[in-house]
Amino acid sequence: MWAMDTLPLSSRHAVPLSRRLRHPSPQLFDEIDTIFGEVKEHEALRSLLNADTDYLRIRPYCWAFLGRLAAVPKKLVRRGRVCGYRPTRAQLEELLELAQRGIDDANASAHLSYWQGDQQISPRGSLNKVLPGNLDEIINDASPKTRELSNLSFDISQDGPIERSVSIEIQPDSEWTTYEVKSDDQTWAFGRHHELTDKLLNDRNLYSKAYSARPEVPRKGAQSSWRPGTWEVVDDLRIKLVKLTVWSLLWLPPLTAALYAAIAYSWYYPGGKTHADLVEHQNAITMIDWANKNKTALIIIGISYLFGLLPRNSWLASLRKSGVMLEKSGILSRYSFLTSQNAAALGTFYVSILILLIAIITLIIG
Repeated sequence: MWAMDTLPLSSRHAVPLSRRLRHPSPQLFDEIDTIFGEVKEHEALRSLLNADTDYLRIRPYCWAFLGRLAAVPKKLVRRGRVCGYRPTRAQLEELLELAQRGIDDANASAHLSYWQGDQQISPRGSLNKVLPGNLDEIINDASPKTRELSNLSFDISQDGPIERSVSIEIQPDSEWTTYEVKSDDQTWAFGRHHELTDKLLNDRNLYSKAYSARPEVPRKGAQSSWRPGTWEVVDDLRIKLVKLTVWSLLWLPPLTAALYAAIAYSWYYPGGKTHADLVEHQNAITMIDWANKNKTALIIIGISYLFGLLPRNSWLASLRKSGVMLEKSGILSRYSFLTSQNAAALGTFYVSILILLIAIITLIIG
């Protein structure tokens, strides 16, 4: 709560009102509106100021107006977004139940909608709370071929006795799920935002946790710009293994080839004529002869690696894509043309595997 004589007009400093009211202007009330939202009493003051009324006449109105403002709590708005949120249906229902906790007013307004192309699918009738049956309506009205909901939005709000609102959006064809908590009760807003963030981060696959360990928050002073938020990262051995595996699939083959070439080069030119130097030189010749003898197989392995980059990147991107999984898919189903959403990438994967097998057979025969 602020003292009567001081009102913060920015997040950096406070301006004494006694100094500002010596020469009152409409700008003063515009700044107050920016912080507190719409306040009806400012209209009368604005008209008095525009009419160049004597300050002594409007001073009682100013202090009465500012006295009311001093009793108005500042509304807290917390926003965030999480990468790779791919919940099951049960996990989504748990998230919606958590988001609606504490919003119990009978006149609360809730909405849940799913966009399938240009068609908006929503539960029938007005809602004051979203229940599992409302999600059933959306799933039943969607296309029978729908395996996941990737364009889903939810919001709930109440005006009294304390204003509270929560919104969650799983963005279409995107890695991000955004959420916002708004309330006059700052303690509730902080707590609910923290609980939603924790729930969204935990209900993700291991790769998404390894790829983006923290939530993102809006960057101050920039529109549509985000930065990593402050969050305690979970130390999980499984996440570290996933990071190592993903890194190995990308960098191990070229690093192995580069290391082989570097060793052969350093041994071929040892820089001396000792017995050890001559042995290294001979080892380098042996390495070069082996590479030359098996160059066809090595070229095939290189081509297989390049062909495999496309399906690898496509598969990892699908793991980061946000969406509600309506059907539990196994590992093998990801490699079926019947269920794959990217047949070209899957075909490239099979070609790279075939080329790799040919290279291995060539090395064995050679």
